[in-house]
Amino acid sequence: MHRALTPAIAQAICVGALVFFGIAIALGGFNILGSDFAAYFTGATIVNNGDGRSLYNIDVQKAVQSPLIFPYAMKKGLLPFNSPPWVVLPFLPLARLPFEVAYFFWFFVNVGLFLIGLRLLTSALPAISSSTNRLATMWLATVSFFPLFTALLLGQLTVVVFLSYALCFVALKKENWFKAGLALALALVKPQLVVALPLLLLYKRRWRALLGLGSGLGGLAVASVFIVGIPRLDDLISIARFSAEHWGCDDLSWRGLFCSMTSSMSMSFALAVAMSVLSLALLILAWRDRGHKTESFDLRLALAIPISLLISPHLFGHDLTLLILPAFIVVNHAFAQTSISSTGRLKVVAWVGVGYLVGLVRLFPALTIFGARLETIFLILASLALAKAILMPGSAQRRIFA
Repeated sequence: MHRALTPAIAQAICVGALVFFGIAIALGGFNILGSDFAAYFTGATIVNNGDGRSLYNIDVQKAVQSPLIFPYAMKKGLLPFNSPPWVVLPFLPLARLPFEVAYFFWFFVNVGLFLIGLRLLTSALPAISSSTNRLATMWLATVSFFPLFTALLLGQLTVVVFLSYALCFVALKKENWFKAGLALALALVKPQLVVALPLLLLYKRRWRALLGLGSGLGGLAVASVFIVGIPRLDDLISIARFSAEHWGCDDLSWRGLFCSMTSSMSMSFALAVAMSVLSLALLILAWRDRGHKTESFDLRLALAIPISLLISPHLFGHDLTLLILPAFIVVNHAFAQTSISSTGRLKVVAWVGVGYLVGLVRLFPALTIFGARLETIFLILASLALAKAILMPGSAQRRIFA
């Protein structure tokens, strides 16, 4: 007699799969090529050396990073630390460990943070958490999502942003505005991914949420000045230019789309800004009160994720890990609404499945449609589909995402 797949079993499988992934990396040999953890470790080492003011000095970063990753070599000789200064704070104790040990310690911290965020997210979505099969299936699909593996492998901070959004979502659902803003401040480790939601909070005049966000930002800034110091302005400008040259047009947002399609940098910048403004206008329009805010709140928040990704000036494959949030939200919405037909729910699941497959496209970097990356196209289409479901609720209830 076969034992049914329960959520507990599915979650145990997920934990085991992620732990096995980490052990396989360790046994397979450590390869630093492309690992973003090197940049964080470099910044923390500079601060530990008592040279926080030179945190963004390119020559100082090269001198520190080269011995750490020898005999490997980064593109242009450096994987730059270009994050806000407070990003080094959690890495300061890790930077006192051997590099490989610190990397694997951070890997398993990331795994733990992701699982916490996933449990928080599902706890706020009753149509998923109340169904054994649905919950188990969603969990198993999530831990095999390729961008998540990439984020873990690189030692990225995307998982921290995921946890931040999950905490913020739960707090917003409970109308704990200050806690929601404070949770969102955690995502400022990648500020380029936290533009849309503060604008929405401002538009909706959620002053306590903005106070929480401001308090979190203020705490991070004070801790940074106290521990890191105030970096030199000329170093900040130099590292920004170096980073732009380092990554070029390898970007999945509006910036990357137009950068790859036009030879003029000024033209691509203008087009990216224009489309970002239009994207935010669509988001604001979707958040207008139309008498159905209760049933559409989750979808509105889901729309903020792909919009945030599209308008980001710095977006790579591992950042698509954040699409897990809208995927869970739209599936929960589809199964929570009794007015949605089985065909409509199947279409929602199909959309989520397409997103799952799009996550694998990064394995084929040359695969484009008229110069546009498939990931970017999916973000655009998903944003439009969500906007339709919000702005046309009558048709959305019958044929959501149709």
